[in-house]
Amino acid sequence: MSVVIIIFPACGGDLMSPYGILRSTNYPKPYPKDLRCAWTIVAPRGHKISLIFQDFALENNVRCSDGDFVAVYDGKSLASKKVGEYCGSTIPPTFTSSTDKLHITFRTNRIAELRGFIASYNSSMGKEGLAWD
Repeated sequence: MSVVIIIFPACGGDLMSPYGILRSTNYPKPYPKDLRCAWTIVAPRGHKISLIFQDFALENNVRCSDGDFVAVYDGKSLASKKVGEYCGSTIPPTFTSSTDKLHITFRTNRIAELRGFIASYNSSMGKEGLAWD
């Protein structure tokens, strides 16, 4: 049995595959300044999406939204419930959506250019509710 790894565009898009890898632009080389990226993962109806960050290195700020950050929303858009906003070098927790959609944004400012991030996701039939590992 062979394993196929799907790596998606580096700065956003709709992701319809049941599994794949997201990464910041140029990862593992420094990401550019002034980026605005957004991915929406869409799983089959009735499935949940698990998102796992393997590496994470962004500008660190007391308030992540003051610098470079990744935000995760439990649903299809910015209007969905925000489950986290992450910056710095601490790898965000693994989590599983409560629906068949997950929205991820990545924003950078004009100050720092660091390694960025890489994350994998997969979808499976799941129990209701947002799960934090």
